[in-house]
Amino acid sequence: MRTFWILYCFFFVLFLPNAIQAADYFVSVTGSDSNNCSKSSTPCRHVKAALKQIPIGTSTIKIATGNYLEEDMEVPSYKYVTFEGGWNTNFSNHNGNFTGTTIVAGNKSSYPILFSLSVNGNGRQAGMTIRYVTIKKRSSGNITEAVSINANEGAKAWLTIQHTRITGFTDNAVSVGSENKGIVEAKIHYTNFDNNPMNSLLGLVSSFSNSGTVTLDMKNVCLIDNGTTQGYMAPVYIENHGEGIIKETLQNVMVTGNQTGGWSTMDITSWEDSVISLILINDTVNNAAAPFSFDLSAASHSASRITLDVKNTILCADNCSGSSRGLLQLAQMDQSTFSFTADYCILDNFDIAGSPTYHSSHEIHGDPLLNATSHLQKGSAAIDTGICGEWTNNGSFYLYKRIAPYDDIDGDNRPGFGKIFGCDIGADEFKPFPWPMFLPAIVRPHLNPYTIPTTPRF
Repeated sequence: MRTFWILYCFFFVLFLPNAIQAADYFVSVTGSDSNNCSKSSTPCRHVKAALKQIPIGTSTIKIATGNYLEEDMEVPSYKYVTFEGGWNTNFSNHNGNFTGTTIVAGNKSSYPILFSLSVNGNGRQAGMTIRYVTIKKRSSGNITEAVSINANEGAKAWLTIQHTRITGFTDNAVSVGSENKGIVEAKIHYTNFDNNPMNSLLGLVSSFSNSGTVTLDMKNVCLIDNGTTQGYMAPVYIENHGEGIIKETLQNVMVTGNQTGGWSTMDITSWEDSVISLILINDTVNNAAAPFSFDLSAASHSASRITLDVKNTILCADNCSGSSRGLLQLAQMDQSTFSFTADYCILDNFDIAGSPTYHSSHEIHGDPLLNATSHLQKGSAAIDTGICGEWTNNGSFYLYKRIAPYDDIDGDNRPGFGKIFGCDIGADEFKPFPWPMFLPAIVRPHLNPYTIPTTPRF
């Protein structure tokens, strides 16, 4: 009998998460926080109220269109929560974009982060997904960060942000960190960061590790018109310590018009025995609207290692006009290792310290002719000069390896499968007129292959 109960408890614990997965909770401006919001007919009024009701396991909080004043939304261990906006009032239809549901940071909070997830302890796990919402900070209030995730002491955490706009925040818009063998896996896809004042010494999208592991994938992301002259921020900031490992990939990412206050558009620093691996594919990084700032600044210290692999990317200020603030700064210090490799890129001049390994092949020289929204114009040196993919012979047959994404930041198609050359350099694939003109870039409607064909991605 004792054996029976042991087996029973084992299988109960083993299959318990499956029994409570895929639970839905509902939030509407017409709801009440006294409701049991596990039913669409009885939604809560606030997202935080629904978050308090969810059990251990996987849950989705479906949020109807409208404005929600929220604060202190922390996801606990062993919970995997999706915050999903864009639903109509009776939750029968989803609009597929972020424009209908706005989550506003409340003024009364004593905690500086709106969405947070912090997992501590070996074996502990948690996850958070945010999609189809606008996250906005009010002009006043104590909440200064939009989203923060951290794993410590062997814990593991997941973060996904999709089809979201983040605006108005004065500290990190998104902070991803790990410490003491913690593991964080994060994705930011089809998301826009705009008009975040960034009045502190922090990054807009910030990655940090101290003897932990961070993996971040950014795809079809626009960081535009953020920062002020009082802020010393980098739109993309990476810092690694101890024996930390940070791996980041940016594809179809546009970083433009950001006031960096003297810092770089992308700022990367490694210390001790840490390792940073950064891959840039079809990105546009330009026009940092501040004097003496760099497009990209990277420095390795102690016995750390930085590897930068850049393909089909524009890295230059003022359309590569030779401005003193349009440099790439690479610094290899102490006993560290630094490797920079660029292929089919438009690059600015270099400021090099120490002995980093630098290799640039098929470098494209000329003006990318970027317009006010950093899109290519007719006659750009970036048009049709990038690499799409390559065929390789493994000894018995050929394999095709795709390098450029099949679509650009706007959802426009690039040359398809099998193409070797002819993809444009940068996040934009040039399309001749007629095509929709727009200001700012982030609000252009276009096709979204991940939902129905007529919904906007941004």
